[in-house]
Amino acid sequence: MVNSPEGVPAVEDVVFRRHDNTVRYVIPWIESIRPLKGSQVLDFGCGCGSSSLAFSRYADRVAGFEIDTPSVAAFGERMEVAGCENAHVFEHSPEDILDAALDRLEPGTVVLFLAVVEHLTEHERLEYLTRFWQEMAPGDLLVVAETPNFYAYFDGHTFGVPFAQMVPDAYFERWLEKQDPDLRFRNDLLRVFAEEGESKGLERRRRLGMGISHHVFELAFESDLRDIVVADGFCPDIVNWFPISPDDTSLVSAFDQYEVTIPIGFARSVLSFVFKKPESSSGVKSVRDWNDKQRSRVIQKYGR
Repeated sequence: MVNSPEGVPAVEDVVFRRHDNTVRYVIPWIESIRPLKGSQVLDFGCGCGSSSLAFSRYADRVAGFEIDTPSVAAFGERMEVAGCENAHVFEHSPEDILDAALDRLEPGTVVLFLAVVEHLTEHERLEYLTRFWQEMAPGDLLVVAETPNFYAYFDGHTFGVPFAQMVPDAYFERWLEKQDPDLRFRNDLLRVFAEEGESKGLERRRRLGMGISHHVFELAFESDLRDIVVADGFCPDIVNWFPISPDDTSLVSAFDQYEVTIPIGFARSVLSFVFKKPESSSGVKSVRDWNDKQRSRVIQKYGR
């Protein structure tokens, strides 16, 4: 409900903070890799258009894709009030939205998943990322931002308590029953389990948001991630947005001690990445070099 303890901050986030944070942090971060002028932005899961409006002032045009009818209506109203003529929303069913978005791809597109991937099922994550990556033009960018890391200890995104996203599905309902009645989303989830069954309850768990690990990107992109990550959550713009947390310093130290070779950006509790589809072998080498240097910088600055 809009007036619930969960609903009020969610509305404020959608109406105000999402737009402002996109302008202040996300757009400068992306433009440190490539100017948005001359680009199309494909805003997948655009909601009511907060991020789309922000990007419309920098990119040539924005195509938003959404499945929720009220959000689509709000998108149109937002653009009308703002006098924005280069951002448009396309409403599709969950079954059709991916193919519809892929049909809009063209060279010079930035594919944006802003606070989206964590709300997809495991199957959807892999399918969506795989197909976008396969059909993007060489040199184009796929952006994932504001997505919780599965390996973070504190679940700040959904339940607001430590280790919540690590509770296995097999006893998630029993875990919920033993939590404080004031736990975010607890009562709503237990109602779904009771009225609609376990499978719907677990699906609802995912729709509320669960962290993502590096494995899905490795499988979707079929690449060494050090060859395609061109910006991450340790870049200054994102650190200003999400200050370094105890989870971050702990994960950085673990990456160092265990000699984890995946990009150091996966040591952030909130994941933010710009992935660039390779154009040439020399380009891949420069990206790998950047990731090696970024790893050294981050470990030296934030490791224990």
